[in-house]
Amino acid sequence: MKTIQVSKKFRVKSEELWRVISAKENLNLYHPFCKSNVALNWPGKDSIDELTYLNDRTYRREFFNWREGKGYDLLITYGKIKSSVKWEIKSLSNGSQLTIKLNPQFKLSKNRILNSILSRLFIPLLLKSYLKHVLNGLDFYLSNDQVVKPNQFGKHIWFS
Repeated sequence: MKTIQVSKKFRVKSEELWRVISAKENLNLYHPFCKSNVALNWPGKDSIDELTYLNDRTYRREFFNWREGKGYDLLITYGKIKSSVKWEIKSLSNGSQLTIKLNPQFKLSKNRILNSILSRLFIPLLLKSYLKHVLNGLDFYLSNDQVVKPNQFGKHIWFS
C-alpha cells in the first residue's frame, strides 16, 4: 500500500512545535479521536505509549527513531493492523511545518481484488482524512492553548 502524507503549516517556531509533539502523553492535548494517551516509556528512542481511540480500541506506538527537534518514526499496532509513521518538522521563516507520513501495512480483506480496490481508494481517503483531523487539532491547540474536544472537527468512521 502506498504512503499517505499530509502536511500543515503552523504559526509557531519549530522549537514550540517540537515541545508539544514530543511531550509525554501529548495526544491528550490535540488528537480529536483520542480517548486517552498513556506513556509506558518516555521520552526518546524506544519510547512506547498507548493510544485509546474514542471507539475504545487501544493501539500501541513504539518509537524507533527520535530526532531531537526534528521529528520521530514509530510503529503503531493493533492486533494484525500495523503502520509505520514518520513525523517531520521543518522550520519556515514565518513558523514551522509538520509532515506526517503513514505507511499502512495491513489488509482489510482476504480477497485480493477487493483488497486492491480498498488499498487504492478507500483506505488512503480515510487515512488522509484522519491525518488532517490530527493536524487540525494540533493547530487548534497551538493557536488557542485549549485542549481539543472529542470529534471537534467531525467524526471518523474508524476512530470515533
